[in-house]
Amino acid sequence: MPATHSKTTAPSATGEQDSAGKGITHVSSAPIAAGDMNAAPVRGSDNTGDARRMRYLKANFSYIKDLINRHITYPKMARQRGWQGKVIISFVISSDGHAKAIEIVESSGIGSLDKNAVEAVKRASPFPKPPVAAQLIIPIRYQLN
Repeated sequence: MPATHSKTTAPSATGEQDSAGKGITHVSSAPIAAGDMNAAPVRGSDNTGDARRMRYLKANFSYIKDLINRHITYPKMARQRGWQGKVIISFVISSDGHAKAIEIVESSGIGSLDKNAVEAVKRASPFPKPPVAAQLIIPIRYQLN
Protein backbone atom coordinates (compact mmCIF):
# COMPACT_ATOMS: atom_id res chain seq x y z
CA MET A 1 0.00 0.00 0.00
CA PRO A 2 1.47 3.39 -0.91
CA ALA A 3 2.23 5.78 1.91
CA THR A 4 -0.51 8.23 2.78
CA HIS A 5 0.14 11.80 1.67
CA SER A 6 -0.64 14.49 4.16
CA LYS A 7 -2.47 17.71 3.89
CA THR A 8 -1.71 20.79 5.91
CA THR A 9 -3.80 20.76 9.04
CA ALA A 10 -4.04 22.77 12.19
CA PRO A 11 -3.12 20.92 15.40
CA SER A 12 -6.78 20.57 16.34
CA ALA A 13 -7.96 19.51 12.89
CA THR A 14 -8.88 15.93 12.11
CA GLY A 15 -6.38 14.32 9.76
CA GLU A 16 -6.89 11.76 7.03
CA GLN A 17 -7.79 8.15 7.74
CA ASP A 18 -5.59 5.32 6.55
CA SER A 19 -6.97 1.90 5.56
CA ALA A 20 -6.65 0.68 9.16
CA GLY A 21 -8.87 3.55 10.32
CA LYS A 22 -6.06 5.39 12.14
CA GLY A 23 -6.13 9.14 11.69
CA ILE A 24 -2.98 10.69 10.35
CA THR A 25 -2.08 14.31 10.92
CA HIS A 26 1.11 16.03 9.83
CA VAL A 27 1.47 19.41 11.42
CA SER A 28 4.08 21.94 10.45
CA SER A 29 4.32 25.23 12.21
CA ALA A 30 5.17 28.26 10.16
CA PRO A 31 8.83 28.27 9.16
CA ILE A 32 11.16 30.38 11.25
CA ALA A 33 13.19 32.57 8.95
CA ALA A 34 16.76 33.57 9.56
CA GLY A 35 16.60 37.05 10.95
CA ASP A 36 13.74 36.16 13.29
CA MET A 37 14.63 36.19 16.96
CA ASN A 38 14.56 32.38 17.30
CA ALA A 39 16.43 31.48 14.14
CA ALA A 40 20.09 31.07 13.42
CA PRO A 41 21.61 34.00 11.52
CA VAL A 42 22.82 33.61 7.96
CA ARG A 43 26.52 34.32 7.69
CA GLY A 44 27.62 37.34 5.75
CA SER A 45 24.23 38.99 6.04
CA ASP A 46 23.80 42.73 5.77
CA ASN A 47 20.90 45.09 6.41
CA THR A 48 19.90 45.34 2.72
CA GLY A 49 20.13 41.57 2.28
CA ASP A 50 18.21 41.01 5.52
CA ALA A 51 15.36 43.25 4.37
CA ARG A 52 15.17 41.53 0.97
CA ARG A 53 15.34 38.11 2.62
CA MET A 54 12.55 38.98 5.05
CA ARG A 55 10.31 40.34 2.25
CA TYR A 56 10.89 37.12 0.30
CA LEU A 57 10.07 34.93 3.29
CA LYS A 58 7.01 36.97 4.20
CA ALA A 59 5.70 36.63 0.64
CA ASN A 60 6.56 32.92 0.24
CA PHE A 61 6.35 31.52 3.79
CA SER A 62 3.00 29.73 3.50
CA TYR A 63 3.67 28.47 -0.01
CA ILE A 64 7.00 26.89 1.05
CA LYS A 65 5.44 25.28 4.13
CA ASP A 66 2.51 23.92 2.09
CA LEU A 67 4.83 22.64 -0.64
CA ILE A 68 6.90 20.72 1.91
CA ASN A 69 3.74 19.37 3.57
CA ARG A 70 2.54 18.01 0.22
CA HIS A 71 5.76 16.01 -0.04
CA ILE A 72 5.58 14.48 3.43
CA THR A 73 4.49 10.86 3.69
CA TYR A 74 4.06 8.99 6.96
CA PRO A 75 6.54 6.11 6.74
CA LYS A 76 4.62 2.83 6.59
CA MET A 77 6.58 1.10 9.36
CA ALA A 78 6.31 4.13 11.64
CA ARG A 79 2.55 4.23 11.07
CA GLN A 80 2.19 0.49 11.71
CA ARG A 81 4.18 0.68 14.93
CA GLY A 82 2.48 3.85 16.15
CA TRP A 83 5.67 5.91 16.10
CA GLN A 84 5.21 9.67 16.38
CA GLY A 85 7.56 12.58 16.79
CA LYS A 86 8.72 16.04 15.82
CA VAL A 87 11.65 16.78 13.54
CA ILE A 88 13.10 20.28 13.37
CA ILE A 89 14.82 20.78 10.06
CA SER A 90 16.99 23.61 8.78
CA PHE A 91 17.83 24.38 5.17
CA VAL A 92 18.98 27.21 2.96
CA ILE A 93 17.14 28.24 -0.19
CA SER A 94 19.89 29.29 -2.58
CA SER A 95 19.52 32.05 -5.15
CA ASP A 96 18.48 29.45 -7.76
CA GLY A 97 15.64 28.25 -5.49
CA HIS A 98 17.15 24.87 -4.61
CA ALA A 99 17.40 23.65 -1.02
CA LYS A 100 20.91 23.10 0.26
CA ALA A 101 22.59 22.53 3.61
CA ILE A 102 19.59 20.47 4.78
CA GLU A 103 20.17 19.51 8.40
CA ILE A 104 18.21 18.02 11.25
CA VAL A 105 18.37 20.55 14.09
CA GLU A 106 16.39 18.33 16.47
CA SER A 107 15.76 14.64 15.80
CA SER A 108 12.48 12.91 16.51
CA GLY A 109 14.52 9.99 17.81
CA ILE A 110 13.08 7.86 15.00
CA GLY A 111 15.32 7.54 11.97
CA SER A 112 12.55 6.94 9.44
CA LEU A 113 10.70 10.12 10.47
CA ASP A 114 13.91 12.17 10.36
CA LYS A 115 14.84 10.78 6.94
CA ASN A 116 11.34 11.43 5.62
CA ALA A 117 11.47 15.09 6.70
CA VAL A 118 14.80 15.60 4.89
CA GLU A 119 13.50 13.84 1.77
CA ALA A 120 10.31 15.95 1.80
CA VAL A 121 12.40 19.14 1.60
CA LYS A 122 14.48 17.66 -1.24
CA ARG A 123 11.37 16.59 -3.17
CA ALA A 124 9.66 19.96 -2.65
CA SER A 125 12.69 21.84 -4.04
CA PRO A 126 13.04 24.04 -6.04
CA PHE A 127 11.25 26.83 -4.25
CA PRO A 128 10.62 30.37 -5.53
CA LYS A 129 13.98 32.02 -6.16
CA PRO A 130 14.95 34.40 -3.34
CA PRO A 131 16.83 37.66 -3.98
CA VAL A 132 19.49 36.41 -1.52
CA ALA A 133 19.99 33.02 0.14
CA ALA A 134 17.43 32.42 2.87
CA GLN A 135 17.65 29.99 5.77
CA LEU A 136 14.52 28.40 7.19
CA ILE A 137 14.01 26.28 10.29
CA ILE A 138 10.81 24.26 10.18
CA PRO A 139 9.31 21.89 12.76
CA ILE A 140 7.53 18.91 11.22
CA ARG A 141 5.28 16.84 13.49
CA TYR A 142 4.30 13.26 12.73
CA GLN A 143 1.21 12.38 14.73
CA LEU A 144 -1.31 9.55 14.55
CA ASN A 145 -4.84 10.25 15.77
